[in-house]
Formats: sequence, structure tokens, C-alpha cells
Amino acid sequence: MRSRTRKIGLLADLGAPETIASRIADAVAARVSQCLGEETDVEVGRETLPLSPDGSVHLAERAPALRRRHEWDCVVYLSDLPDFVDGRPLLAEAAHAERCAQVTVPAMGGLPLAARTRDLLVGLILAILQSDQRHGEGTLEEALGAGHRRVMPSPDRSGLTTVVLEGRLRTVRLLGGMVRSNRPGRLLPALTGCIAAAVGAGAFGVFYGTLAPVADPLSLWRLGVIALLAGAILTVWLIVRNRLWNSASPSRRSSERRLDNAATVLTVGFSVAMLYIVLAVLMLLLSVTVLDPVYLHNELLHPAGAMEYVKLAWLSASMGALAGSLGANFDDESAVRSATFSRRYDERRRLFDQESDDQSSRESRGESGGDGDRRSG
Repeated sequence: MRSRTRKIGLLADLGAPETIASRIADAVAARVSQCLGEETDVEVGRETLPLSPDGSVHLAERAPALRRRHEWDCVVYLSDLPDFVDGRPLLAEAAHAERCAQVTVPAMGGLPLAARTRDLLVGLILAILQSDQRHGEGTLEEALGAGHRRVMPSPDRSGLTTVVLEGRLRTVRLLGGMVRSNRPGRLLPALTGCIAAAVGAGAFGVFYGTLAPVADPLSLWRLGVIALLAGAILTVWLIVRNRLWNSASPSRRSSERRLDNAATVLTVGFSVAMLYIVLAVLMLLLSVTVLDPVYLHNELLHPAGAMEYVKLAWLSASMGALAGSLGANFDDESAVRSATFSRRYDERRRLFDQESDDQSSRESRGESGGDGDRRSG
């Protein structure tokens, strides 16, 4: 008689976690099936779980209801919000009794992200399914491999295994993962007004040749400083205008707030850098197309070569970046803010408050709270 197929639920937040989950689901199923010697299926679901007042996702409370609803043998949640345990970035957490685990995607760091997540998921799933065997913990240790990670069985919460990042660069690794999860490139489509103003201002300097005599005597290092200043001004303005800076909040620790702000600055900064590069290339193509070398010769009083075109495009891009600050006033603030962790954190907290209000309303009417009311540990 053919044995029942094991079903693993893989929940993922929108964005990078969902993309990773869809990419590695089949590979995880194949690896787990090989290790267990029985057929295993991984089902990917898109569901955002709310944050509790302490800033964490208590998956163990919801796991029994989720497993019963979907008929899963265990459930793993890929989250895009960072969490901490004793000041150390949380990489993963497994509750063996509830047959669930959670992975913090930003703590995975940089490349190769999909491969790292796949190996960690396989180790977590095997550790949960084999928790009654000795080699369950060993499987997780093998999946983690060498590196600055530490497995911490919790003495006060039976069956809970926590994996945290160790080492001096743990915060840098988490910060890099947060910026990656923010996906700086997706901020550009939200900056249509900024881009339009930047292109218009840069093109003005090229078409009318007003910047050519100014750019010609400038050295490369001076042009670089101008570019950095223009990019910094645009970055600061985007953060201030769209209220991306995470100010003091009683629900957030100061260290977490500083980390959120650092990720925001880097995310917006990388987006501005990408915008600047595209703008500079566009201005270079425009200047080569519009301005004849003879015209530049007459303007500069010396033969115009490739470097003169590069300097003109460089300075035009800087002027365009400054003008982009004005165009940013016409961009959709909500679309820009959605690219930061502070916005997603607030949305998760509102989701929890809404659930709490709904639960209170049901209790006031004498209705049952359901399976999700049980709290573990």
C-alpha cells in the first residue's frame, strides 16, 4: 500500500520571501523526500502574519490552526521583517511540538540567497519531522554549515530551537539583507515625477549648451564631488518628503529603529545611484546626438573629444538630480513608503490590532475565538 504523501506548508511574505519560496519549493521537496525516503510535497502560500506588541510573529500560536486548515504536516514561514533574540539577529526559529518554523529572510544576507534559504529550510523541516529522533538537531547543524551562526535550544520553552547570527559582522550582514529585501530598484517606478524633472533639467543643459563651458574646466574629482552632493541632496529630500525616517516609538527599540533608518538610507541611496547612472548615460547619448563637435569647438575654443562629452553629460546628470528633488513633490508618497521596513512594520501592527478588535467583538457577542486562541510558551 502506498504511503501518504507528506505535505509541507511554505508561507511567505510579499516581495523577496515569496519570490524565494516559489523558486526553491520543488528543490526543498526533492531534498526532504530523499532524506526521509518518502514522498513529500511543498505547497507555497502567500500570507502575511501580524506582529504582536513585542514586535515578533508568534507562529506557534497560529500553526495548529494553519496545519489543520491546509492538512499540512508542518508549516514554515518566510518573513521579511528582522527580529532579535538577546540582541542578536534571529535567523530561524523552530517549535517542534507545534511542527512549525520561521525564517527571517533579511538575516540570510546576500548571495546566494536562494541556495542558503533552501538548505536552511531542509534542515528545519527535517529537524521538526525527526524531532523524536536523535539526529533531528544534527540535521539542522549540518544545514547551517560553517559560519557565524549558533543554535540555541531554549531552556524555558520546551521544544523551541532558535538560530541566531554571531560574529562582529552580524549586523552588517542583517543590514545587507534588509536592503536586499527592500529591493531598491522597485523604488524607481514610484519616482515618475522625480525622473521626469531630472531628465528635463539635464536635457535643458545639453540642448542649449549652457553647461558645456562650465563642465569643461572641471576636473574629474570635482565632478565626482558634485555628483555625490547632488545624490545626497536628492536622497535626503526623498526621505524627508515621504516621511521615511523612523522616529522614536514606544513599540520599537532604539537599536531596531537605527537599523531601520540605516536600511532606509541605503535603499534610497542605491535607488538614487541607479537613477543617476541611467540619467548620465541618457545625457551622454543625448549630447553626442544633439551637439556637433564643431559647435562644441566654438563654445569651448578648443577641439572637442570624448572627454568633453563625458563631462557635459556628467554635470547635466548632476543638475538633473537636483531638479529631481522638485519633481519628487508630485510622486505618490504611499508608493515610495512601501519600499521601507518601517511602513511594513506599521502595517503588521495594524493587522494585529485589527485581529484583536475582531476577537474582542466576538467575545462580547459570546462567540468562540477559534483554534488560534491557544498560546504556546
